[in-house]
Amino acid sequence: MRPASLAAMGLTGALMLLLPLSAIARDVAVGLRLAPPYVQATANGILGIEHDIIAAALAERGHRLVPKLYPFARLVMTFNQNEAIDAAAPVIASLPVKGTLSASYLTYHNIGLSLANATVRADQIADLSRPSIVAFQNARVLLGPEFAAVVAQNPMYREEANQQNQVRVLFNARTDLIIGERRILQYFIANPEPDVDTKLPVRE
Repeated sequence: MRPASLAAMGLTGALMLLLPLSAIARDVAVGLRLAPPYVQATANGILGIEHDIIAAALAERGHRLVPKLYPFARLVMTFNQNEAIDAAAPVIASLPVKGTLSASYLTYHNIGLSLANATVRADQIADLSRPSIVAFQNARVLLGPEFAAVVAQNPMYREEANQQNQVRVLFNARTDLIIGERRILQYFIANPEPDVDTKLPVRE
């Protein structure tokens, strides 16, 4: 299932910095959101694709990443209020920020995902006014005005901060469609909660 302009949409993530990265080595506190495989908590600490990219970029300047975890919706707010972090990631360029954006370092591919046997189809954004939908937190803001206008007409649209819960409700047949970043959804499908059976085929 590929809603037009949705599955193909790549949101570009950047690192937002409050301070100049000088030649003096220092610890840099970076606000991150928990979203495996990009950022995940392990027995060896915080790791993941995004974490490792940022850590390597800072290390090139002689700095050390100190990760601080926040809900995605609070990242920009916390940074803008200058509370305990020097930088935040990911940050979408369209959001109001008070820092300096880095170059883009990741592109997030958002998709619509349903069970393969679902009778409801959404082949274009206009179709999203009908099915029950659980999207990722702030999708209404981040996926553009056309998306926001359509889902505003859908009383069965809601957003979920915990993307593992998106996978749970999909495979428990409690929603028609989930919308999220492809790698994140694939991670939770491959690593489900013990009481969630994710063996059923799905359709983008």
